[in-house]
Amino acid sequence: MMKIKKIVIITIIGITMFQAVPVHSCAASVQNINEIYETYADDIKTKFRIHNGILQYRHWNCTKRIWVEPYWINY
Repeated sequence: MMKIKKIVIITIIGITMFQAVPVHSCAASVQNINEIYETYADDIKTKFRIHNGILQYRHWNCTKRIWVEPYWINY
């Protein structure tokens, strides 16, 4: 009788431990997914100059370090 109680208790503890592990690992994987799929937008600044008395502007992409337009635009 005592041996059956031990087996039942060990079985219940074992089942409880195995059920808790997958739930924890799923929660951890959800957090990792959120960290992987972060989006980044380009940082674009407007630059101004006065050329031959005319105010002009052009957009500079700070992320890629290139001009967005190939030429200056009159303001």
